[in-house]
Formats: sequence, structure tokens, C-alpha cells
Amino acid sequence: MFDVMKKKKKRKGFTLVELVVVIAILGILATIAIPKFSSSRKTAAVAAHNANVRIIKSVAVMYLADNPSATSIDMTEFAKRFDGEMPKASFDAAGEDAPNTEFTVTITNGDIKVEPGEMKIENGEVKPVTP
Repeated sequence: MFDVMKKKKKRKGFTLVELVVVIAILGILATIAIPKFSSSRKTAAVAAHNANVRIIKSVAVMYLADNPSATSIDMTEFAKRFDGEMPKASFDAAGEDAPNTEFTVTITNGDIKVEPGEMKIENGEVKPVTP
């Protein structure tokens, strides 16, 4: 009879204290990981935006090599070099989030300007790179 009582007292599972400790540890890890994740996303977005700007400038140079007398760029002809669709900017000219903003390309005396231009992260904020 005592064997039956001993078997009933042996319960498997976690105590409330153990569960609270695990939840507290997970909460601490989350508070550390979430800010790192958001800053990594911002850094990646800026890097992708800057890569798009450099690629567009390279394609504009190739366009000017094919059309040396061009003073402006026909965007429909220019977009053909990107398989018919221009990449979208992640930021506007002020560095604010603006997904799906169109890049504009202008040529002045052989100087190629892409707007919005390259961006940088300064003090945790996205700002345009000024020459």
C-alpha cells in the first residue's frame, strides 16, 4: 500500500518556479536580440540601396557609351538594361524610409547623378552621403 502512495507522489513535469525562470531568461535574451536585429536590418537596407545606386550609375555609363550624344536618359530604354524593371529605392533623398521610391537619373555635361543618392548610417539614423 505504501508503494502505491510513493508512485502517486512521483510526478513528472516542471515546477512553477522552473517555468518562471525559463520565461525570465527568454525575456532577457529577447531584449538583447531585438535591437541588434533591427540595426542589422537597417544596415542591410542601406547596403542594398547603395549597391543599387552604384549599379544604376554603371548602367548609365554603358548607356552613354552606346549613346554618346545623349543629354538625358530615356528611362524606358534605360530600364531594358534591368530586364524591363528598374530597381526601387529604399530611402528618399532625406534618408527617410520610402520603399518603392523611383530612382531618377540625370546627365549634366557627362556627369551622371542618381537620386536618391548613396546613404550612410550616422548615430543610428540614415542620412544622405554628401560629397
